[in-house]
Amino acid sequence: MQMHPVTATSSVSPQVAVVGGGIAGSAAALKLAELGAKVSLFEAGHSLVNGPQACHLHAGGNLYREISDEQCLKLLEQSIHT
Repeated sequence: MQMHPVTATSSVSPQVAVVGGGIAGSAAALKLAELGAKVSLFEAGHSLVNGPQACHLHAGGNLYREISDEQCLKLLEQSIHT
């Protein structure tokens, strides 16, 4: 499957809901936000730092290569402050 860039024809930012704050949901939410979407990320846990360290972001560092350290810190900060 080939993917081609799409040019926006509207100045309205799409609103997107991402369900699940694991690596896939977090990475998708970050990328969509970087592309200009208004993103709401829903996680069943209290924050993205809950649960086993192998499954979530944690204070020890970024376990995921799919997101940058800066994005990891942003997610951590947002999950702690909400």
